[in-house]
Amino acid sequence: MDLVANAGNTTCRLAAFSGQRIVARAAVRGGRSPSEMEAEWDAFSRSLPEKIARAAVASVNPAVLAPLSKWMGEKLALSPSILGETLRPKIAIEVDAPERVGADRIANALWAARNLPGRAAIVVDLGTAISFSVVSSRGAFVGGAIAPGLGLGTRALAEGTALLPRASVSRAPRAIGRTTAACIESGVFWGAVGLVERVTKMMEDELGEKATVLATGGDAELVASATRRIERVVPDMTLEGIHLALEEAT
Repeated sequence: MDLVANAGNTTCRLAAFSGQRIVARAAVRGGRSPSEMEAEWDAFSRSLPEKIARAAVASVNPAVLAPLSKWMGEKLALSPSILGETLRPKIAIEVDAPERVGADRIANALWAARNLPGRAAIVVDLGTAISFSVVSSRGAFVGGAIAPGLGLGTRALAEGTALLPRASVSRAPRAIGRTTAACIESGVFWGAVGLVERVTKMMEDELGEKATVLATGGDAELVASATRRIERVVPDMTLEGIHLALEEAT
């Protein structure tokens, strides 16, 4: 059994794979003490039916990666493979600074390249940030875009202004809000939908070929419900991409 983890800015997601199938998942909230996170990692590992033989991690959050790697060493007796460092994915990364590409974006690009061979793809990861990862029909990661996520947008408005309240992240029923909170919900939600539609179209034009638009991340279903540009939501894409990298390395 393999254990893979995606240490994100807000949440650390874990999945146990038996062969190619995910048999168990956990989502551990970050921003807490290592001992609090370790207690949840412990509970997850105890629930697994088999011993973990290999582990791999993709991280964009060093504050989670360090205690997670330590926990894997102490509790699982494993030294995890770190995507982009000790675990090199078998995908061409054709950008100016490949070493600076986020490990989660590499995992998403690898998933798209393997599951859509010979087809261009744009992966929209709707999490703390909204990241666009573009894969050419040749199967290479060729760049993308990064914008603030929906939750980050509502927090920024509340924290960066004197009077605007913290609004929820939800599908606004109307573009024209009739309260301040409804205006924020509309602006953030429909702004994200418009961003996805406009940016993916521009990317397709720059590629010069039709691209399949995929979505993943915590807000993927929410945004996909309002636009036909997103053709498919793949909730476990990043975890599956990390596992693909692990499988292909052995």
